[in-house]
Amino acid sequence: MVLDPLVLMVISLGFGSLFLSTGSHKVREFAQFRVVLADYQLLPGVLVAPAACSIVAVELTLTLSWFSALYTPLFVVVSAILSAVLLTLYGIAIAINLIRGRVHISCGCGVPGTNNTDQPLSSGILVRNSVLALVALAGVFPIIERDLAWFDFLSVVAALVTASILYLATSQLLSNSAAMAAWRHGAKEVEPGG
Repeated sequence: MVLDPLVLMVISLGFGSLFLSTGSHKVREFAQFRVVLADYQLLPGVLVAPAACSIVAVELTLTLSWFSALYTPLFVVVSAILSAVLLTLYGIAIAINLIRGRVHISCGCGVPGTNNTDQPLSSGILVRNSVLALVALAGVFPIIERDLAWFDFLSVVAALVTASILYLATSQLLSNSAAMAAWRHGAKEVEPGG
């Protein structure tokens, strides 16, 4: 399989923007992010702060790497593999907590547009991260050599806007679903005889 440079441009700009958004959110809300990371209960307390700093550094490095991938083919493969690994590690951490039944902790995703709150853990986030990891891995395929025309750049903008809307809509649906589930759970507890 080979990749059109247009698709590579969309992937590079999309993931660069995604990691810029999530990484900068973690920087702005660093104290809250450390609390979220501690809530996962996967690290000893002494390692939470260094791990939080490392995660932010990796996300911001991936931002630069994806944006640099537009000009340097080596960065494409590195960015693709590291992004897929990071998203897989996030998925493993989420899956462990879902298995433990710890669904009411924040995912720590830092998704903008979801009422300024993070989403509670859910299997939907696992699916979303798996899809993102697979899309990132598309960057390892060889690229067709061709010149881009002006309408290709319009296509890139349209694709990025569409992908952003889909991502934000999916994130909002996951957040709404979790809120409705919590509401239903609370309503059942209040019912007489329930």
